[in-house]
Amino acid sequence: MRAALTITTAAMLFALASACGDATSATPPTDAGTPANDAAVASDVRDELFADAAPSCDGACCVACNAACFTPSYKSANAPRPVCSQALIDEYYAGCLAPLSTQQTCAPFGNQGDAAHRACATCIATPDTAATLGPVVTHPGFVALNLAGCIEREDPSAAGLSCAQAYSALEACEEYACTGSCFVCTDDTCDARVAACRRNVDEAGCNRFVTPATCATAEGDSGPAAQCLRGQSFKEGYDAIVPVFCLAPGDGGRDAAAD
Repeated sequence: MRAALTITTAAMLFALASACGDATSATPPTDAGTPANDAAVASDVRDELFADAAPSCDGACCVACNAACFTPSYKSANAPRPVCSQALIDEYYAGCLAPLSTQQTCAPFGNQGDAAHRACATCIATPDTAATLGPVVTHPGFVALNLAGCIEREDPSAAGLSCAQAYSALEACEEYACTGSCFVCTDDTCDARVAACRRNVDEAGCNRFVTPATCATAEGDSGPAAQCLRGQSFKEGYDAIVPVFCLAPGDGGRDAAAD
């Protein structure tokens, strides 16, 4: 499920605007926001995501320095908001996140869309500066699935929250080291480069987070949060995680995703 957390395409740039060696950039300012503000972020997902960012240092610097300087900061998961039908969840992915999506295809979820589309969009996508996070987190230049938040939602025990925090710390450390301004992705080799970087930092600057994060394996095998770890791609992860936060009761989509 590790590969399912970020999305990149050949046509879009995968970049996180962070300064190499700047530990403060790992913890963006907290902004509780409002539904209106969240709606604006979600509606402009095609405008603000996948922006180009000029490299500020070489890869070795980012891998060695950023991971070593990283300090995790966990943000709790949003409370479930059952405002999306399965059809709208599918439409949001196709229109706003899929490789062939465009600003035009995402427009129904924008400020000029109907109430149902807007409500669903604000449940699905939250900016990384929000105080709590939904199933899809928007960063400058890329989006990520909130697998840690899904674990928190599905396993409300103390152990579940601890596992969510541990998994989040490892993922955030890897993202900090490997999806920064040093890794500007413009072709299909990007995923391989980022995956290789993550493997490297797991043995170096992020290694202190690796063992605690193995709790997710138990959750995925037979734990209460097994739903969250279904799938091996971004799309499969999206289909598993988004319904936990946003699917309307009785719609049936979540059961279908679990089959």
